[in-house]
Amino acid sequence: MRIVGFIWIEEILEKLLRKHNVREHEVVEIFENSPMFRFVENGHREDERVYSARGQTDAGRYVIVLLRSQIRWPGFAGVGPRHDRG
Repeated sequence: MRIVGFIWIEEILEKLLRKHNVREHEVVEIFENSPMFRFVENGHREDERVYSARGQTDAGRYVIVLLRSQIRWPGFAGVGPRHDRG
């Protein structure tokens, strides 16, 4: 799986810190340190999948992150805020 960027949701970042004591930079470190990915379930949209990424931070802490991924392939015309069927 190739991660090309993150979309941070402030409420989720606050929850990660408050409930799990995980900081934004630790999440980034997991992806920089070759995590193991596992498919969890299909998302709510046709082009969306949910995965877990399990890895270590630079400090050696083990963390599992759930992420949503949108499938992108040539010719795909997804329906959403940036796409219009019109």
